[in-house]
Amino acid sequence: MSPKQKFLAIFIALFVAIGLGILFEYLYKQSDRESLPINLFQSTFAKKEKQADKTMADLQKVVVNKQWDVFHTFEIANHSDISYYIFKGQNLLYWTDNKIDISNLSPTNKTQERFCHLGNAYGVAKTLSVDSCTIVAFIKIKDDYNLTDSKYVKNRFAQGFFMDSQIVVEQQLGKTQADSWPIYAQNGTYLFSLSKNGEVVFRREFAYLGTFFYAAAFILFFVLFYLLDYWFGEKMRQARYFLMAFGVFALITCICLYFNIPDLLFSSDIFSPIYYASGEYMSSLGHLIIITVAFCTSIATFYFKMTLPFLHAKSSRNSLWMWLMQLLSLLFFGLIFWLFRDLLYNSGFELALYRIENLSIYSIIAFFLIMTWFLAFILFRDKCITLLKYSFNWHQVILSDVMVTLLLVGAAAAAGHLDMYRVFIGYVLLCVTVDALRYVTKRALNFWHLLLLVFVYTNFIVWYTYTQIQVIKRDKYALVADNIALGEDSNFEVYVHKLLKEIETPLSSDATVLELLEQQKPSSQDRMMRYVTKSYFRDYWNNYDIKLFVTDTISEAAHRYDDDLKSGVLEPFTDHFYANRMQRNSYDFVGIFDYTMPDGAVKRLFLVLFKKSGMENYGYQDVLFEPETNRLSLLLSTAQYVNGEKVYSAGRYEYPDVLDAKNYLKDGNITYYNGYAHYIFPYGKDTYIIVGEQHPQKYWAYMLFFTYLFTIYLLVAVFFYIYWFRLNSNMTLKNTFLSQVQQSFITFVVLSLAVVFAISIIFIYGQYKTVQTQEQIDKTNYVRMALEEYWGHKSAHPGVYTADLNFFIQDLSQTYKTDIHVYNANGELLTTSRPYIFSKGLISKLMNPQVFFRSVNKEQVMSEHLGSLTYLTSYTEILNSNKERIGYISVPLFFSSQELSKELFTFLAIFINVYFVFLILAAVVSVLVSRRLSRPIKTIEQKLKAIKLGKRNEKIEYNHNSENDEIGTLINQYNLMVDELSESAQMLAQSERESAWREMARQIAHEIKNPLTPMKLTIQQLQRAKSLDEEAFNNYFEKSARILVEQIDSLSLIATEFSNFARIPVAHLVRVDIAAKLVSVVDLFKNNYEEVDIVYLTTLDQVYIMADADQMTQLFNNLLRNAIQAIPSTQKGRVVVELDCDDEFVKISITDNGCGISDEVAGKLFTPNFTTKSSGMGLGLSIVKNIITVSQGEISFTTQVNVGTTFYVKFPLVK
Repeated sequence: MSPKQKFLAIFIALFVAIGLGILFEYLYKQSDRESLPINLFQSTFAKKEKQADKTMADLQKVVVNKQWDVFHTFEIANHSDISYYIFKGQNLLYWTDNKIDISNLSPTNKTQERFCHLGNAYGVAKTLSVDSCTIVAFIKIKDDYNLTDSKYVKNRFAQGFFMDSQIVVEQQLGKTQADSWPIYAQNGTYLFSLSKNGEVVFRREFAYLGTFFYAAAFILFFVLFYLLDYWFGEKMRQARYFLMAFGVFALITCICLYFNIPDLLFSSDIFSPIYYASGEYMSSLGHLIIITVAFCTSIATFYFKMTLPFLHAKSSRNSLWMWLMQLLSLLFFGLIFWLFRDLLYNSGFELALYRIENLSIYSIIAFFLIMTWFLAFILFRDKCITLLKYSFNWHQVILSDVMVTLLLVGAAAAAGHLDMYRVFIGYVLLCVTVDALRYVTKRALNFWHLLLLVFVYTNFIVWYTYTQIQVIKRDKYALVADNIALGEDSNFEVYVHKLLKEIETPLSSDATVLELLEQQKPSSQDRMMRYVTKSYFRDYWNNYDIKLFVTDTISEAAHRYDDDLKSGVLEPFTDHFYANRMQRNSYDFVGIFDYTMPDGAVKRLFLVLFKKSGMENYGYQDVLFEPETNRLSLLLSTAQYVNGEKVYSAGRYEYPDVLDAKNYLKDGNITYYNGYAHYIFPYGKDTYIIVGEQHPQKYWAYMLFFTYLFTIYLLVAVFFYIYWFRLNSNMTLKNTFLSQVQQSFITFVVLSLAVVFAISIIFIYGQYKTVQTQEQIDKTNYVRMALEEYWGHKSAHPGVYTADLNFFIQDLSQTYKTDIHVYNANGELLTTSRPYIFSKGLISKLMNPQVFFRSVNKEQVMSEHLGSLTYLTSYTEILNSNKERIGYISVPLFFSSQELSKELFTFLAIFINVYFVFLILAAVVSVLVSRRLSRPIKTIEQKLKAIKLGKRNEKIEYNHNSENDEIGTLINQYNLMVDELSESAQMLAQSERESAWREMARQIAHEIKNPLTPMKLTIQQLQRAKSLDEEAFNNYFEKSARILVEQIDSLSLIATEFSNFARIPVAHLVRVDIAAKLVSVVDLFKNNYEEVDIVYLTTLDQVYIMADADQMTQLFNNLLRNAIQAIPSTQKGRVVVELDCDDEFVKISITDNGCGISDEVAGKLFTPNFTTKSSGMGLGLSIVKNIITVSQGEISFTTQVNVGTTFYVKFPLVK
């Protein structure tokens, strides 16, 4: 496919992507008007009805035959969110699921099929009466959890029903509603309706597809800009056309960013200002990504496409161009620095990668953006230096870098911004590194150069990020300190005191509470909990967990709080509420209310309030609340000191009672001590407020940050390096034996360490899970033994709910840092340490049926579900003194993501640092080993290169313990080959000499025969003319003599060319200044060919090679003459001669703007006697090639018809 065809294909793809994006955006916006897929829903529901009927028939057989023991082995295949229950009267005999709260499921309702709204789900109940039993199948339609801020618990439709979660399930009896669709039973009975209920419900798949195609359109748009030269040709490489195209490109991009076009794309999460916002054009992280890609596309186009030939020639204006390049580089770096600083200060995520909590998809995107800016700067700077090297040496450029830095540092000092000098030093280090690599190596950037640049840049990013993060945090934590200094906690207590005063008066005489206390049912406490929470503890009290207990005034629980009052743990706060001043029992307030019953007995109601930010996160906390909730308050610890004495503290860190100035005030504003960063804020002369945050030691944190970031950037650099080679077809990777050994060794080490890392992660996770599970089983057994002892010695009602039992379970929960559920012998909930879960209806009050109906006398660990969360629960039986089962204990196990992440990332931190050490060692060892292994092969290579026919070739001496190894065998074969080659060379030389003389004789005969024929004819004509007319003979004689002289001159020229060709191999190789030789030849041609513009480009003065000086003159004469003769007389000629060199070779190129060389001619160009001219022997380029070969050089060329030709000559450099 030609370049124009590629451009056209991408152009068409761009408009196709835009069209598809518009189409899907239109479908998305119109999708709220579509009908719901009711037919599919109805058919799925019908299948579930049939499945329920079949299972109920199987259960009917069990009930009819009274095979109750079958329940221990009865299997319900593929529940499909269908639960089954068997009641005998009001008593529940059997159940298959403990996820559905069936508190209000009435077994006495004999309606065959009806719509039900249970505690946590909508569904349809199918009823089948069998003898005195009732079989109920509950087909769940949709969850209805009374929870809005949970990560895992969401209200979704049951499996098989593909409906948006915003669709409402309701029963519409005697009314109709727009956008509502009825659902019927198999017999045609109306059950319920699905409705939008005024909600705008869109089809998200259209949004995803539209966003994808719009994003693809942006990418294609950027690619088109890069490939503009495919369509418009070479003129797009000119500065003015590039700037015009860039202006149009930038204008379109700015319009899209300013007006948020297309709307669907800019409505996605990545374009939300929550994560980052700075101005109208960079109002989100998505905007910044588009700006970055657009800008980097422009830089890549400038680097790979632009030539700027006017900078190649020396001119008085070149100094101006150098300082302009310096200014542009500085502005570019300033732009990157401003973007980086803006990202630090205006982003909603933290960029310090020394703690796992800071890692998110947005921080990763941010670091990739920073890396992209860095790569763009490297390309821009490298292009500038590539252009400047034609006119300036590297000393001048480096000196200008230093001068710019001194000016910047001086300006920063004058302006009072002394902290900026490090930024400017970072800038000059980066510039000097790029400049030196470009000048000193005289090669394109290789991988090691890129690695060095990444190292320098990563250090700069880590240093600046690390220091600025501390400033940002200090400013943020200063607000926390100010609140403490202003007495925020005192104001807080005043506010809480006011709220509790408003609650206690109506609560102490609440008739509903009194009524529930009179009922004395186990369910009464749950109902009372829901009532009290809903009626009194709303809004602000959502920050607290509330637990309610009822007992009598002489119970153990009542005495417990009396003891706390007497010991000073509890202090009166209001008339009924007491504050826990010691925080020993982790609760904050306790309310005590006495109610007199009609029979004169006194019931005591306890309300215990726990502030959520102070609770241990050992149970359902991750399920109930998003992990981000109150994270800051959970991570921070604070303390206030007055005259060296601690007067206030909060958080997990235990600050000393007396201020330890040695450890906490030694470093000024921020001190790193005991795994925390302590921010010190002085207030007055003798008051200090300390805000502490978990943080590694300063230098360890810096190393972690650097290691993580360097790893990310190194991967990006490797990708960039590979892509670089793909873009530059003239660059090839050396695939030598040495490099293969090194690559193989390093690859083996990397893969081995990767496998070790993966296995270690799996092992750590498995070990963590095993240990946690075993600890949970142990806790379950401890709780069981404690409860059996409690019921055996302290309770007159084992297996029965009492208020004291409730308090006892709470104490056990806090002691063992776990949630506890206690079930009675019938598998029904008796009490729990987490009543909130059951009062909210999140899970059923029935225990796991697989445990209850298949129980054995040992602990079991079962997998259970709460919403989308899967967790483990440890069950065990509770036995009385007679070894009779009186209940069950359930202890849920939630693997702490924070603890696991801490374990994994601690290992990751150590592993990555060790990993780098191993990589460095692997690189060193691979170099040493490969060099040792390749040394004899290198010797063979050098000897093979030195082999020449007709000369004496040396053998290789291989001193090794065993000459029978692979290397020894190879060397022996080489030595045999040298002997055989010497014999063959003699025979070949003889044959070649004979063949050469025959060919030479043939060519001489042919060339001489051509002029001899007309000479013979001329003489014969003279003889005939003399015999016929002697008077005309004199005139004819003069004419014939002139012709004969011309033919003789031709013969002389032929003889001279053959003589020169034969004399070529005899060369006197000496040290020749090729630069001086090239200057003399170029000047000669400039003086004799004024109609041709001959340009000589170089920054080199003295460059030496081993060659014959006269042959070098002949070489360049031939090449320059051919270049001039290739230019048609109808156009202005231009020949560019360029001299350059690197560490090994001198490179000379001669470029003309002539007619070029066709493909059929190019293959024969260096063949003797081949010529495209009407005169000459065709030996010129053959002589050129022989001269270059004798001097150990190489010659090649590139050409394009009607554009021109460039010849490249390369000689070994002599230093």
